[in-house]
Amino acid sequence: MNPTDNIKKMIKELILPGTKAADDRILNDALSTFEQAGPYKSTRINPQIRIWIKRAVAAVIVISLLIPLGYGASRVIRKLMIKPAWRGGFVRDFKPDKDIHFDLRVGTKEEPEIVFGRNIRFFVEEGQLLGTLRSNVRSWPKFKWRTTIDLVDEMGNSIASAEQVRENGGIKYTGDRQEFGHNIHFSLGPWDDVLQEQLKKISVKYEQVAEDIATTPDAWIESSKLKVVHGQVTDADGRPLANAWVQIREKRKKGQKEIAAPEVCTDEQGFYSFDEIRWPYRVGVIVYDEDPAGQDYYHQYKRLNRTLHGTQKIDFKFEEFPLGTAVLTGQIVKPDGSAATEFTVDVRNEVDSKDYSDQYLHVFGFKKYFVSPDSRFEISGLASGIFSIRINLTGKESEDVEFNLRYTRQVCELMDGKITEVTNEMVVKKVVKPVLDERVYYYGQILYQNGKPAVLPTSPWKGAKVYVELRSTPTTSLGVEGIVDDQGYFAILLTDKQLEKITTGEYSIKIYYPSCQDEFTSYTIGIFPIEMLTQNRDTAKGYRLPPDGMSVEFENLEQILKSYDILHELGSVLLKWSGRHSGRFPDNLNLNEVVSFADTETLTWIMENVEYQAGRRTGHEVEIFPVAYDKTLLENINGTHVLFSNGDVKFLRRREVEIIDSY
Repeated sequence: MNPTDNIKKMIKELILPGTKAADDRILNDALSTFEQAGPYKSTRINPQIRIWIKRAVAAVIVISLLIPLGYGASRVIRKLMIKPAWRGGFVRDFKPDKDIHFDLRVGTKEEPEIVFGRNIRFFVEEGQLLGTLRSNVRSWPKFKWRTTIDLVDEMGNSIASAEQVRENGGIKYTGDRQEFGHNIHFSLGPWDDVLQEQLKKISVKYEQVAEDIATTPDAWIESSKLKVVHGQVTDADGRPLANAWVQIREKRKKGQKEIAAPEVCTDEQGFYSFDEIRWPYRVGVIVYDEDPAGQDYYHQYKRLNRTLHGTQKIDFKFEEFPLGTAVLTGQIVKPDGSAATEFTVDVRNEVDSKDYSDQYLHVFGFKKYFVSPDSRFEISGLASGIFSIRINLTGKESEDVEFNLRYTRQVCELMDGKITEVTNEMVVKKVVKPVLDERVYYYGQILYQNGKPAVLPTSPWKGAKVYVELRSTPTTSLGVEGIVDDQGYFAILLTDKQLEKITTGEYSIKIYYPSCQDEFTSYTIGIFPIEMLTQNRDTAKGYRLPPDGMSVEFENLEQILKSYDILHELGSVLLKWSGRHSGRFPDNLNLNEVVSFADTETLTWIMENVEYQAGRRTGHEVEIFPVAYDKTLLENINGTHVLFSNGDVKFLRRREVEIIDSY
């Protein structure tokens, strides 16, 4: 049998469908090599046979690529599980007298980030192993959780543990939720030789608990190793005031700006605590009493007029809110003299914040919201004294009013039994509009190297964006920026002077890209050329980002973009297959459909980077579940792209997932 007959027989035995994506160049080179090789060097292959050979070799290539994608029964799948919002945990090596840092967040399904775990510290005092765990906690929505700290031996067994149940206030302050520091002081028992020998690691777990679970107090209050500031806030009758806002400010030299420590909130018993206060400081407390039916609220602020050092116990007692028989009325207008029908009136006693002659500084006041067709208001039951009256125009009708004209302030005296009339008319007219250099919008467009708009395929963290910013030095922002839209365009307001300094190189327009490695961080990926700015968006020419970028992290960007594109296309293929098979997902990726959308290079990439885990699952399940993820991306950066059963591709951070072995 001659060579051509042998080849024809082989093709009939091996020919397979679905090999359109084979690499023609490789196949042609292989056939040419065969024609020029050995004793059959002069043999020329029939063109029709040559086509069959190409299909056969392509089939062999595809089979060689898809065998690893077949996911045989003995293969271990590194299955990605999404951690529930209401539970989280971590394990670290035990280190005494050092802060062990971590990033752990728990919350509800609707608000997955309410508690932010930051670090934990262990120390020995009087023969006991103590510790403090520091978190940040949002004040709203209401949330109760249990923190479990375990000491673990080398076999993973718990040898000592402590539990604390805490809750936030479930309230908003002046209409907005706040974020407070929250410390848990715990005890793990005697620090004996047995514990020291067995202890290898620590485990911390957060878990949401039911409302009827009782909260637990700190195991210790004061420590010789931590400079703890603590106390209780009560009302005039000695009842604890929960959700009081406690502030510590560093006492610095005259002319120096004060530095704030993390602010904390009192618990149900009115207790609060800070630790690691290593500098001179002052302490103050704000108490809010909000109207649950509206936007009004009363407030009192009390500051201890003493500079403190080290560990202190400082209690605060608030008297009843000062009331009287004074009446405040007025009429509020807009700068053009027309009636302002929607506004707020903020009344507070006038004090000198630099006066430390009394034991306490006491500020009290309230804010009321008015909707008044005739622009008039009236407030009764006020205490007498000197007060600051702040008027703020609100609502849609104030949107056309310049920002500096919406707010006015004046001081007046209120007297018991008398009506005081105020208006913002004269104050508004006295406000002088600042003279600003005329600013003009300039436009630009930013593209990736492949010509696509340089925008995020999926957000790595809440609020992530690509933007440009005007800078005078690498570390100095001038507060002028423009957000890059879905088409890669941005607009930035510049004065003639700023434009001139950009031209001379004194200023620059830097391009920032959100980090996938570090949350709430952006890094520089280029400088937008001044010559590509234009005052007409339609004539903007696309600036292509340099391939090497300006940051080490930029090197990961190519993989991040490729990961999203391939998983997104793979999702479309799998959903089409699932639609033809009663909503079921395939057992593996050995599909003709995969071959049809992917060339040899892409198939190789899928084999090396994608972990498929949806075998035998149905897409009609109630919960959307992970189908596949980029395992290489998860190894290289602090997160990965995940393909879900509805076809969406999302970036999940490492703390949001856990990987388990599945057989």
